Amino acid sequence: MLVKDIMNTNVKVATLATPIRDIAVIMCFNKISGVPIVNDSDEIIGIISEKDVLNSMYPKVDEYMQIGSYDFEQLENGYTDILNLQVKDIMKPGLFTVSPEEPILKIGRAHV
Repeated sequence: MLVKDIMNTNVKVATLATPIRDIAVIMCFNKISGVPIVNDSDEIIGIISEKDVLNSMYPKVDEYMQIGSYDFEQLENGYTDILNLQVKDIMKPGLFTVSPEEPILKIGRAHV
């Protein structure tokens, strides 16, 4: 089986200027966990994931361990600020792509 046999070509995309609030809505309403980021030429330049959004909203484990406790109500107040950020503010660099002609098993084995 090849990548093209299972890939989805009806993809929701965003740009670096897309607000995180819009990304969250796209993910929720489309039941997806990531959105490709495109430039002005519609070339994929990255991806923003559900994990990227959540990591920007919650403290890191090591931060929590150093402090010993966290004011989660104060964190909630900061959610609005995060949702008003743009993709470029929290997106991680790096992108892994494969050809539609690649075998699924080869992809899984090579990148585990």
